[in-house]
Amino acid sequence: MRHNSLTSLWLPRLFALWIAVFAVGKVAFMLLCASERLSPADALAVWWHGLPMDAATAAYLIALPTVAALLAALAAAVGIEATPRWQRAARHAMRACHITLAAAAVAAILADVALYPFWGFKLDATVLTYIDSPRDVVASVPAAFVAACLIAFVVATAIVAMLALRASRHVPSPRHWASVAGYIAVAAVAVVLMRGGVKESTMNVGNAYFSSRTFLNHAAVNPLFSFISSVGKSDNFGQLYRYMPDDEARTIVDSLYAGAAQQAGCVPPAGRHPSVLIVIWEGCGAWLTAQGAALQDAGTAATQHPQSVTPCLDSIAAEGLNFANLRANSFRTDRGVLSILSGHIAYPTHSLMKMAARASRLPSLARTLRTAGYTTAFAYGGDINFTNMKGYLLSTGFDHLVADADFTAA
Repeated sequence: MRHNSLTSLWLPRLFALWIAVFAVGKVAFMLLCASERLSPADALAVWWHGLPMDAATAAYLIALPTVAALLAALAAAVGIEATPRWQRAARHAMRACHITLAAAAVAAILADVALYPFWGFKLDATVLTYIDSPRDVVASVPAAFVAACLIAFVVATAIVAMLALRASRHVPSPRHWASVAGYIAVAAVAVVLMRGGVKESTMNVGNAYFSSRTFLNHAAVNPLFSFISSVGKSDNFGQLYRYMPDDEARTIVDSLYAGAAQQAGCVPPAGRHPSVLIVIWEGCGAWLTAQGAALQDAGTAATQHPQSVTPCLDSIAAEGLNFANLRANSFRTDRGVLSILSGHIAYPTHSLMKMAARASRLPSLARTLRTAGYTTAFAYGGDINFTNMKGYLLSTGFDHLVADADFTAA
């Protein structure tokens, strides 16, 4: 029976199926990988905060069927009839598409569950480094475990593929321009979901982070999204930027951390907790402050030494520690903030903050202050999901985050 595609729910059904698959994957991850006790509220929070990333991933998975349906609707609307041979080929192609996508989603979920207890971070492109030697990967793993994973993969893929085929079994035969409009609307919604909304930041791994407990954040992250988004960010940095001998490079880097031995003295002893306020000033020159203007060369024209326009910041600098002899570590927010809070030199062509697994393992000022009994907070005037900033901040010890969404329009 033919009917208008606007009354068909096959694409929403397919989308809902992928959301359900990822939800089941989260349950399996929490049951099999948790090293701490989780409550029903924890599980609900994991699902809720991971839902936007699951929706983005599901939108990617329905993208190809949506485009195929839209092209078919356009052809039918302009009077191009598909021959029976083309219809059979289209059905076979769609079946192969569903099976392939089911295998990819199931493989990502199972690999994440199997590897997380060993790696301690979400599935990413690191697994690609072992493709050349799969025998070495499983050499220390019991054969029964490998067999169980393979069986689970085959069974789960078959189930998911069957459900996907059933969800798209009653695809209507488009006959009107209304069908084209319906598919365009679905495609537009899918694009917004893929992007993660209409705000400045796009969907990234840190978008799912919500807790100071690392495991809950990892449980909320979609493994398929984590893997795909990390492809291209897994360069072997040990082989990059080899511009001098190792000994010379090590000497230069060590000189930058000459005061590392005295770092313990920078943190107040237990029981004494004076307020610590760090102001990271971006996009405004130091010469606008009173001290910055005073440091200008004496020969500079007086008109280039304006009276300070930052009296409040000047008062804070006068009462605390003012670092007036600094040089830029990089040219972007994500690289400068990470350098200040983690003391890590920025890479020339890569943003370490965007590499969730690496960034979460960096030392951090917030984590050091937490060990001294502090509660830490980070306030940011923009979209804190930008460049995985939220994920970096939460995973390195910040307890509370404040961003644009926390301020009223007034």
